[in-house]
Amino acid sequence: MRLIIACLAAVVVVGCSQTPTASMKQRVVDENYVALVENAAHSNSSRVEVIWINPPTHIVAQTDNMKP
Repeated sequence: MRLIIACLAAVVVVGCSQTPTASMKQRVVDENYVALVENAAHSNSSRVEVIWINPPTHIVAQTDNMKP
């Protein structure tokens, strides 16, 4: 019984330590770089098509209006 209580207490403590804080950072798509590459591809005479599998991102500080 003590082991079960100790395990439950450990789960609660670990779970609470993983909650996000207001100072979290967030990865967002680097729209400037995407536009630069796509404009370069469209202005090329060989008609290159750009398909972003993993678009380039950068880290920004998360604000209240960016929360999901």
